[in-house]
Amino acid sequence: MRTHAAAPGQGVAAQQHSAALDFVEALGHDVSSGQLALPSFPDALLRIRDVVSNPGTPMDRVVQAAQTEPVFTARLIRMANSVLYSRGENHIADVGAAVARLGCDTIRNVAVAEATRQLLFSEGHRALRPYLRDLWEHSVRVAALAAVLARRLRPALAEQALIGGLLHDIGKLYILTRAKLHPELFADPLALGDLLAEWHPVVGRIILEGWDMPEQVALAAEEHETVDREMTGRVDVVEIVTAANLIANRGVGRAGGDDAAVRAACVRLGIDIAEVARLVHDDRSGAQVVADALRL
Repeated sequence: MRTHAAAPGQGVAAQQHSAALDFVEALGHDVSSGQLALPSFPDALLRIRDVVSNPGTPMDRVVQAAQTEPVFTARLIRMANSVLYSRGENHIADVGAAVARLGCDTIRNVAVAEATRQLLFSEGHRALRPYLRDLWEHSVRVAALAAVLARRLRPALAEQALIGGLLHDIGKLYILTRAKLHPELFADPLALGDLLAEWHPVVGRIILEGWDMPEQVALAAEEHETVDREMTGRVDVVEIVTAANLIANRGVGRAGGDDAAVRAACVRLGIDIAEVARLVHDDRSGAQVVADALRL
């Protein structure tokens, strides 16, 4: 790695710039050489995801796999009893009933959500907790919005849209964990934000391909910031996650979340912005309900 020695009397800003150059150089090498040190899914949750991904897996095998991870088991039961899935049915208290109520697609998504949450809030990342808490909350919001939009536009894509939304910014986790070795970078929030914005899409795609995520989910990580990408057919997961990201950014001071951008995204999806508002705020299945279920 090239070093940029500080000259006598060099200011703090110049040192930060030097550190940023070093970091970007190292990150660029990681990306171009394919040598990203991919964050790993917790083993138990990876096994659960793989079991439920096989459509021929017997239900008792799914239950057995779920029971190997106590925290995950508790989350399954709480989600099954949430307003999103209970639909007024009786309260359940065992994992077998939760599995039967939720189904394999939802169970796989809960496993991915729990694995992501554990990665973000691991003890090793304690110093990054403020950044990662914001990242988690935004990701949950985008996942919920993407799921709601997909149910309206292309219901078959709802599960992939939810996971695409949840993982669309996963590249930021890698960059932040690498950047904590260069504390100077955190002294300039604007510069750090620019670095994250420039690099997280390609890093995210590499990570999701390494996790064997569906192609559309990996592509959503890479292209969700490209609001004018060419549409070659029906609305896909990438378009849905892109719109969900813009809607989530709206009114919270994030880049790209202005009304004009949101309206343009709605036009691309073929949906009216007023209908989006109704979908978002539906008391039974709206985005807030989905987000609350993911946060359980």
